[in-house]
Amino acid sequence: MDSAKKQEFAARVTQANKSELVVITYDIILSYMDDIVETHNNGDKENCYNSAVCAENFLHELMEALDYKYPISRELLSLYVYVNKQLVNVKIKDDISGIESAKDVMTKLRESFIKVSEEDKSAPLMSNTETIYAGITYGRGNLNEMSMQDSGNNRGFMA
Repeated sequence: MDSAKKQEFAARVTQANKSELVVITYDIILSYMDDIVETHNNGDKENCYNSAVCAENFLHELMEALDYKYPISRELLSLYVYVNKQLVNVKIKDDISGIESAKDVMTKLRESFIKVSEEDKSAPLMSNTETIYAGITYGRGNLNEMSMQDSGNNRGFMA
């Protein structure tokens, strides 16, 4: 994953509530899965392995966040275990044959969590963060994308 993509995810995390964080985690995992396929097809085994490790780490975050007092958590866990098995196959056997089906599982789960996050009107989890304003301006003969960030006069530790 390139640094621009990481910065995009970081900006989204600062503005997200609990439900949106789950969606962002799915997006990160899917992005790493795309990297797995791309790097494997390019013959870059090291970055393929590293992408599998990163995807697995974020998947473990989803697994650890499950609340087992709800029956759906067990069903989600079984799906996560399946996806984890496909990521382990990439790491151990250098086999990406199961990644597409794992991506399908994660994509469908992501779509479900998007619907949940649309109904969640809670405040962002992080407070005292930079406010990001983004927009597009028209330049002479082209479009310019710009992002203005709050100066952050009151950021950091507050006593």
